[in-house]
Amino acid sequence: MGSLISRPSGLLLLGLFACKGGEDTGDAEKAAVTGDTYTGLLRTLTFTHSEQTAQGEVSAGFDLDGAVTAFGDETGCGIPDMVAPDGTTGIDNNFARLLPALEATEAVAVYGLIQAAINSGELLLIFEVSGVDSLENDDDVTFTLHRGMGQPLLDTDDFVSAGQTLDKDPSVAPIIVSKQRIVDGTLDVRGIESLFLPIQVFEVALDLYAFDAGFHIDFEEDGSYTGYFAGGTPIQPFIELSQTAAIDGALAATLQAVLPNLADLAPNDAGACQNISVTFEYTGVPAWLYADEG
Repeated sequence: MGSLISRPSGLLLLGLFACKGGEDTGDAEKAAVTGDTYTGLLRTLTFTHSEQTAQGEVSAGFDLDGAVTAFGDETGCGIPDMVAPDGTTGIDNNFARLLPALEATEAVAVYGLIQAAINSGELLLIFEVSGVDSLENDDDVTFTLHRGMGQPLLDTDDFVSAGQTLDKDPSVAPIIVSKQRIVDGTLDVRGIESLFLPIQVFEVALDLYAFDAGFHIDFEEDGSYTGYFAGGTPIQPFIELSQTAAIDGALAATLQAVLPNLADLAPNDAGACQNISVTFEYTGVPAWLYADEG
């Protein structure tokens, strides 16, 4: 049986985006004329795991469906929600429950491949927070998420270096969400209709989306960024992938056996959930973007 991954594009490489969230983009750009702009380049990216603690199963993430689901409830296909580290209930990150099984297969290679894609410039995710009067508390800022392009500079630790200037990918429309709030040094962006998540496994290209997504930013004292983003990803493309001959048998069996029982979002008319909640965590460094020509 072949290996899961044969090239740097890997199991899951996030591109962007093909949609917007929040206000009309023209109004958003006008609203961002005043105040400072902070730009972050994602330096590392990985799946967010959960952890069993005395307060329950804990994970960073968002309440994506607006419900706090206990076992057997009508919401969330009856799959219990998690708890955030700060005690917030209703956190949806069910893909984390699949990770131990995936990491026992060749899928574990995806972590190194995602990092390689960032370092090579294949996967450059760049956000801007503009119209900022205070990084501690600000009631009106604009969030923009870009796809970058080009070969990034790397530091001595072999990660993308801080302070470099990068180009936007003109072929990919940015996501712009206005009228967001920084509270106690963090920004939680909601209202993102979807993030486009292209997946490449061998010769199979899968176009996935994370619907009703959120993006969390912590502004660190040293100027760096940490955070996570989350959404609901359809399980059907993964099921179809598991039925091909291109992936390892252990991984195929895991996907077929586990995924349908972990879907927790977007129930169909029969009540079966079609999407699974997933959260990615990242670290970021300050960066710059070249100004648009003209």
